Amino acid sequence: MGIFLSQGEELRLARELCDYGKRLSPRFQSPGEPPFENQYQDYAIYLAALDGEAVEQAIDHFQAKAAVNALELKHLLGGKKVPAPETLVKHYPELREISETEDVGGNYSLLA
Repeated sequence: MGIFLSQGEELRLARELCDYGKRLSPRFQSPGEPPFENQYQDYAIYLAALDGEAVEQAIDHFQAKAAVNALELKHLLGGKKVPAPETLVKHYPELREISETEDVGGNYSLLA
């Protein structure tokens, strides 16, 4: 959606739609496809970055989501808990059951 929007009225309206959607009851919000599982929130972050706002935060947000996805895949393929930074597990509670948290000095290679 946002890839075809340039700064201006259409982008502003798309951002307003995301703001509206975030306020909807959870029963009216359906999960999206990665990396937009939380559609309204994730698209709001993406569209803000397209609009030149909070670009670094958007990059961090989607990089963290990619790391979470990689840990989930590693767990599915290996069948055992994977090491993960405590701060990542704190922000992505879905990792609690599949990960072992380690201190911040740990090695978190997704390839190991």
